[in-house]
Amino acid sequence: MRTGGALPRVAWYRFRVTFRRRLGGYLTLILLVGLVGGVAMGSLIAARRTYASYPKLLASTNPSDLFVLPQTQTPEPGLAHAMARLPHVRSAEEGEQITAATLSPGGRIKTILETQVELIASPDGLFSDQDRLKIVQGRAANPARADEVVATNEAAAVLHLHVGSRIPVGIGRDNDQNLSEYQGIKLTVVGIGVLAIQVVHDDIDTDRAGFLVGTPALLRKYESCCATNSYDGLQVSGGSRNSAAVEQEYEHLIATPATSYGQLVVYDTAAIEAEAQQAVRPEAVALAVFGAIALLAALIIGTQSISRQLHAGARDAEVLRALGGGPALTMADGLIGVVGAAAAGAVLAAVVAVGLSPLTLFGPVRSVQPAPGPDLDWAVLGPGMLVLTLVLAAVAAAVAYRLAPRGTLG
Repeated sequence: MRTGGALPRVAWYRFRVTFRRRLGGYLTLILLVGLVGGVAMGSLIAARRTYASYPKLLASTNPSDLFVLPQTQTPEPGLAHAMARLPHVRSAEEGEQITAATLSPGGRIKTILETQVELIASPDGLFSDQDRLKIVQGRAANPARADEVVATNEAAAVLHLHVGSRIPVGIGRDNDQNLSEYQGIKLTVVGIGVLAIQVVHDDIDTDRAGFLVGTPALLRKYESCCATNSYDGLQVSGGSRNSAAVEQEYEHLIATPATSYGQLVVYDTAAIEAEAQQAVRPEAVALAVFGAIALLAALIIGTQSISRQLHAGARDAEVLRALGGGPALTMADGLIGVVGAAAAGAVLAAVVAVGLSPLTLFGPVRSVQPAPGPDLDWAVLGPGMLVLTLVLAAVAAAVAYRLAPRGTLG
């Protein structure tokens, strides 16, 4: 048999006439590579997705670079404007705490909203535009409604709230912490949300305050009588590079003799993000290691399946050699099928990985995004399919070369 330039045609013919007989082996290879490889690529996607989850969440909230609490006795009307004029500051927005307490059905004071839970509102977009709350249930409050609030997870846990809860609240003057005189209002919880800087807790932060976040309409109604401490979000040009300089300028501003702002508390968003990444890193590394081990297992299992199939076809190769087929033809016999099955298995692995991706977000952000959509992470899928296909194809070629008969029959 002289094959010469007809080698591809003869190999294709052999593939067609033996396809039905070898179909079971091809399907086995496709399923093994697809399922184990899919778990491997899914784990690697999970590692990347988990590690990137907190920075992505933080960026989606339009975060402040510095979050400062001047601890004023009453909010200073010009403070936010003064901060906006500091060097490197490109945006300054303010939230104000409102002196309030929850009421019993009989109108008696139950819980002072000051330490574990605070009632706050912003006149200019803090918590709604800048440092946006991530709504996990319900919706955002209507800015024109004074009776709508969004509760953070911490506030909902302390006050046993859910979407639709109606809270009788007494709002009093800022210098009357006992609320001997107050104005009553019923607040409706229209959403449950989280602040990005509170997603990751450590041992120090487990008792951090929860918030009932009110609307500009609520603040307009009660600011003149009942507003107290403020929260100031500063966005800094150049980000963390200039945060220290801005913090020094801010400390100088609040220490001027004309003002008395009391204790200063500063949260640096870059430091919070670094702490969050440190907390998430062990899970991401564990997922990546598991993915690498699973990928190696897929290659080993695929190698065993290919070797078994080519050994099963060794008798056919001997017959072809006896008929005059050259070493190239005997080596190529069966390769088209197993290489094609390996490539199909790699594609199936990518499909499995994408199908698993909605379940593969781990870490603290999972509670904020309980049902993320499919993740077409081509940085994993592309190289993953390429590695599975090329390595298994190389293994198939090596096994076929080793099994190919080389003797000449008289």
